[in-house]
Amino acid sequence: MAEQSEMTRRDRAQRSRARQLTGLSVGMVGMVMVATLGVWRLMHGTGDRYDLMFPAIAALMAWMVPAVVMGWDGGSRRERKWLEDELTREWRGRAMALGFLVLLAGMSGLYLVGLWRPDLAMVGFPAVLMGSGMIVGLRFAWLDHQAEGDDA
Repeated sequence: MAEQSEMTRRDRAQRSRARQLTGLSVGMVGMVMVATLGVWRLMHGTGDRYDLMFPAIAALMAWMVPAVVMGWDGGSRRERKWLEDELTREWRGRAMALGFLVLLAGMSGLYLVGLWRPDLAMVGFPAVLMGSGMIVGLRFAWLDHQAEGDDA
């Protein structure tokens, strides 16, 4: 009986984390648009304090999803007993490796674009930063979803 309730608690905690990662990742799409528009306005001298604030928030948001995946957020720390196992560490490594590759490819592309058009490179930073974070969260949630399908 205790094993069954423990398993249920573990499943709920893992499902909650997967939903949180998916929601944060999808929400970041809107923030990319707002931040990109803010960077564009700032570069053309028409920006205000909000156009400065949103790109700064976007840079911080890019860290949110990887922090949840790595277990550095408060919820993951409280639920560490239920969220940490060997399989989770494997998924974490796969998700972070893919996110790093996306970040490296995106930043390399922005570097090359910046040699030609520095203004376009600056406008692309929010998308690359947040895109790599989104990839981490979505990959982790997808791996979790795949494992749930195996159990059913």
